[in-house]
Amino acid sequence: MPTFTEIVTLKTLLITGINSGIGLHISLYLSQKGYMVLGTVRRNSQVPDILLRNPNIQIFELCLDNDEQLERGFQHIRKMIPPDGLYAFINNAGMVVAGPATEISLPDYRYQFQINLFAGIHLIQLCLPYLIRYGAGARVIHISSVSGLFGSPFLGAYVASKYAGEGFFDSLRRELSLIGLRTVKIVAGSINTPIWEKQLGLLDKFETGNYWPYLQVANSSILKMKSESMPLETINKPILKALEHTCPRPSYLVYKKKWMFLLLTKILPVTFVDRMIRNRLKMKTPEIRT
Repeated sequence: MPTFTEIVTLKTLLITGINSGIGLHISLYLSQKGYMVLGTVRRNSQVPDILLRNPNIQIFELCLDNDEQLERGFQHIRKMIPPDGLYAFINNAGMVVAGPATEISLPDYRYQFQINLFAGIHLIQLCLPYLIRYGAGARVIHISSVSGLFGSPFLGAYVASKYAGEGFFDSLRRELSLIGLRTVKIVAGSINTPIWEKQLGLLDKFETGNYWPYLQVANSSILKMKSESMPLETINKPILKALEHTCPRPSYLVYKKKWMFLLLTKILPVTFVDRMIRNRLKMKTPEIRT
């Protein structure tokens, strides 16, 4: 474990959700780039050995779904923030509640928003004094998703949380700029992480609902999306720009075919896109196709 003096000599970052996926990747990548990473996980039992062996990564157990536990967990983190402050907070932790928008329970909607939005806001409020202490150049980086710009069917809860995040971080950027702090969004498309695989089989609980014929093909669709997803290294360049550029862009789109995404979201008529998605879903569903 590094000494406090060693930590002071490095720019310190706080990154949430580093036990897997994007969080695990960027914590390792940025530690190699000379940053001291304070990383959070839901449970210490989830921590991969590769993180435990890294002297530039300090790991903290942090429960995001309970405000009181979150504040108690942050008390341990604040002790490791150096006297000159926190250079960046990277809001990465997130999860997916999938299912038909009208059949997902309200408690599941609330949990989705707690993890993907409210916990991040709470942590920004706790981190703000340490970002201000660091001074000009300190920043908040939000790992967002194209689901905050495009509403896919059967991801209504997740999409809603991401749309809300897009709006919140736009407002935050304009506010923090008044006190010399920067806010950057990394808007990621499908990246090869476990987040979608965790949904395999979970849609079976909607078997008696109105949309089951469409949901039956969900598992194969998830596996296909994973096979076509971008490698984790795709995020290296934008995260480094967000951290090190003196005037970073407000957002960086990370998408395999950016022109296609911009076509769907900015150019084609909404009714045309709706019809295209509806027809594609029907083509994938044997019961509907016949």
